Amino acid sequence: MPDLTWVRAPTDDEDARDIIRRLARLLESVDARDRLLFVSRYVERMELEEIAALYEISLATAKRRIVHVTKLVSARAKSDDLLAPYFEDFSFRLGEHA
Repeated sequence: MPDLTWVRAPTDDEDARDIIRRLARLLESVDARDRLLFVSRYVERMELEEIAALYEISLATAKRRIVHVTKLVSARAKSDDLLAPYFEDFSFRLGEHA
C-alpha cells in the first residue's frame, strides 16, 4: 500500500491536519488502482484524457472508474464528522468533477 504521509496540510491548524490525515486513511482503504485514479483527478488535477493515457485505459473506463471511486470515497467521507462537510455538495456529473 502506498505511503500517503506526504500529504501535508496547508496550514498549522490542527483541524486541517486532522482532516488531511482522515482523508489519507480513507483513501488507504480504497483499492490501489481506484486510489490512483482519485488522486490523479482530484489531487493532481489531471484531465481525464491524461489519466486514460497514463494508466493505459480507455477514456470511458477512466470516467467510469473515477465516478465509481468518487461515489465510494464520498459515501465513506460522509460518515466522518470532519470530512462530511467537504463532501456534502460533491457532484458526480462528469462535467463538474470527474
